[in-house]
Amino acid sequence: MNRVYLLIIFIVTVLPLAAVVANDSVVIDKVVQNGVTVGGGKVIAGLPVTLSVRLNVETDMIPGLNNAFAIYSTRNGVYTDSFDPAAGYWLPGSYFEEPNRFVNSLSCDGAGRDTVRFSGFALGIGIPIGVRRCFSITTGNFVAGDTLGVDSVSTLSSPNDLWLWSTNSGDIFPDWPGPYAFPVVDCCAFAGDCDFDGQFTVTDLVIMGRFFFRPGTTLLCDEVVNVDGSTGLNPLTVADITYMINFLFKGGPPPVACE
Repeated sequence: MNRVYLLIIFIVTVLPLAAVVANDSVVIDKVVQNGVTVGGGKVIAGLPVTLSVRLNVETDMIPGLNNAFAIYSTRNGVYTDSFDPAAGYWLPGSYFEEPNRFVNSLSCDGAGRDTVRFSGFALGIGIPIGVRRCFSITTGNFVAGDTLGVDSVSTLSSPNDLWLWSTNSGDIFPDWPGPYAFPVVDCCAFAGDCDFDGQFTVTDLVIMGRFFFRPGTTLLCDEVVNVDGSTGLNPLTVADITYMINFLFKGGPPPVACE
């Protein structure tokens, strides 16, 4: 018994405590096009894009922050100039009230790299600990074959572009898992994924049935219901529904992207 007691004393008083590692981070939470969350890490060509930014706050509340993002389009590693200029928006209830929150759009002309900077400070407690969606970035009209890129901007030579949160515990430089790269595809690339969540489920079959039997049902783009690769005036036929049933329940071939 004495040996056990001595071992406990040794662990508590001599061995160093394990460091608590916080995971303060800024991430792209989701991609939305025309009100629909698009999964699978892709975006659909020709449609507006909203990038939802999430803050994972773990160390301390945030009375002030400065986070800037670069938005760009590339093809074969070369910048393109065909997308809609990027714009930033603070979301309602973002803890930083007007006039203490700011959005600066730098060279936002849809060519090369557009930069959107969010900054602000709170007179009260600031952004509390937890998962917080505070701002979003809009752009769009990308061309199939391009890649939508999103990265953080941190230039030590320019204090205005420091990537940091100011807290009562000191400055924090939150993690950033980027750069993000979203391939831009035609709607056909989502064939069979009718809810655009990046996977094939029974929900997709239900949406196909609703589209077939309820005229007027709208989708983000109609080509997704054409799963057998056929051509014709109607994107959805009984053959497509049969094809999807065979794929989901009978081990048939997966949906075929239309041409």
